[in-house]
Amino acid sequence: MPQYQVGHEARTQAAKEDLKKAFPMVQLIGSSFEGGGMPACAQQGQAAALEAIKRFQSKK
Repeated sequence: MPQYQVGHEARTQAAKEDLKKAFPMVQLIGSSFEGGGMPACAQQGQAAALEAIKRFQSKK
């Protein structure tokens, strides 16, 4: 189970925002970033897939 340091959530959010600006189709997901365990990772994967579809459709 990951042991996050104080400020991890804010740093992760900032990294995600910077990445979205630089590389709109790339997303950070996984237990290193948000919640450990298979259910949390599966939920992140599903959310990332839906976000990728949304971003791809907005590019048309």
